[in-house]
Amino acid sequence: MAIKGVSKPICAEYNHDGAGNVTYSNPYKADCAVEYGVEIESGEDNDLYADNKVKEQAAGTFSTAALTITTADMEPKLSMKIVGLKSVERDVGGAKIKEIVHDDDARAPYLGFGIIEEHQIDNITKYLPIVLAKIRFRDPNLAAKTREGEIEWQTKEITATVMRSDQVDENYNHPWQFSPEEMYDTEAGAEAYIMAVLGAAEQVTPQGDQNLEV
Repeated sequence: MAIKGVSKPICAEYNHDGAGNVTYSNPYKADCAVEYGVEIESGEDNDLYADNKVKEQAAGTFSTAALTITTADMEPKLSMKIVGLKSVERDVGGAKIKEIVHDDDARAPYLGFGIIEEHQIDNITKYLPIVLAKIRFRDPNLAAKTREGEIEWQTKEITATVMRSDQVDENYNHPWQFSPEEMYDTEAGAEAYIMAVLGAAEQVTPQGDQNLEV
């Protein structure tokens, strides 16, 4: 088996009540995925030595992770939502123009994040939805280069910190990632899983793509 594609990054607002209950709301598509990666940091294993050998071991646990996602582009409105920016009005030639402001008032929100990996197993395409329980994006860098004789497509990259969720109940103890045991036969099925985890299963139908508003 091998991974051959990635699609449909989806974000949702992360909410918790301080008592171990976590919910998600208002999911939206975060542009179109080009590439993504998660680099995990865990604590070191703690070994107990006795009789000149390791007798017991406390395995290192997840501490944090870094999510990097490359998208086809990133509209200003999307950047405003995921980084927590404000909008103000400016007069431009007599017209009122709304502008997005990066300043000290920026408050990046906690989000849930989902994405779909496309796999091939024995020549059959399968879809694996991955959901990160709690993330916070950093302000994206700016970069562009001049267009030459042939177009060289330029994409946007943004990073986020992945954290443990605050959810604690009979099934979950500060989870940081969710995915189903079995892959889906369709991309729509994988998307429905992400939407169910992010609290909006009623917005997804079994067939076809969903156009989630930014």
